[in-house]
Amino acid sequence: RWGAQIEARVLSAELLRAGVPARAILQDLWSLTTHENAIFSAALLRRMGARRAAIVTCPWHMARALQNFREVGIDACALPSPHVRAPMVARAWLRGHEVVSMWLDARAMRRRQILCESADWLLDGARRGET
Repeated sequence: RWGAQIEARVLSAELLRAGVPARAILQDLWSLTTHENAIFSAALLRRMGARRAAIVTCPWHMARALQNFREVGIDACALPSPHVRAPMVARAWLRGHEVVSMWLDARAMRRRQILCESADWLLDGARRGET
């Protein structure tokens, strides 16, 4: 999420405007972190029989995103988005944020099985129209 905005909805709208067919767009509306996004996206991909995904994110976040997706068994390839070079203070903050987030992600891997089961439960409910 970006504040009150759900990234999946914002990015899906951009993809539709760019001409990507709606049937080719999958949305993860449940995750709150990169780690959860990898788990829920992996569950969606498994149900489709897919094992590979392109990861689109900003360059400073790409290493952690790829690590999370690979940890849950997705053959992830990087498609970094263009970005504007941030001022030095902002870059330092972003690096620190990523270091702390990687540490938290490593700790979260311990509870991955619970999240994987939750992802399957959410997807089953969504298919039945319950979520």
